[in-house]
Amino acid sequence: MTETIISLHLKEEIKKGYRTLSKDLIDEIDRKINESDGAIMFLSPDYLNSKSCIKEMKRFIELHNKNGFLLLPLVLKVCLWQEYDDLKSILSLTTDAAPLSKFKTIEEGLANVVSNIRKSIENHRSLIAHGSVGASHSGQRRFYPSCF
Repeated sequence: MTETIISLHLKEEIKKGYRTLSKDLIDEIDRKINESDGAIMFLSPDYLNSKSCIKEMKRFIELHNKNGFLLLPLVLKVCLWQEYDDLKSILSLTTDAAPLSKFKTIEEGLANVVSNIRKSIENHRSLIAHGSVGASHSGQRRFYPSCF
């Protein structure tokens, strides 16, 4: 039996993009982030050029530093993510922080990402067991997929 370790919070409006954010949608995004145990950030030039994504990234880093929020950056395309000092210390989901676009095949890149997600979650579980970070609200890890 496979254990479900990640559930994603995502609404259709969020998938459509951040070009027309209503107050209700902003509140919904904030609520989902606050209910989450971590986030997967999909880093690309578009992400780093988006004011709303940068705001979101700063919130994730704040939560990460404050209470052990599990932050999992995934570099999709070559971008200048390392210019953000707060991100330098957080390990990327690909080996050596290689952009997903640089793998020989998408399958190779995704296998690398899945392996590193598993390692990150197991490490996070270990920290929870030792009391280094807070436990999940429901026992199941809930992740917020960041915009890209």
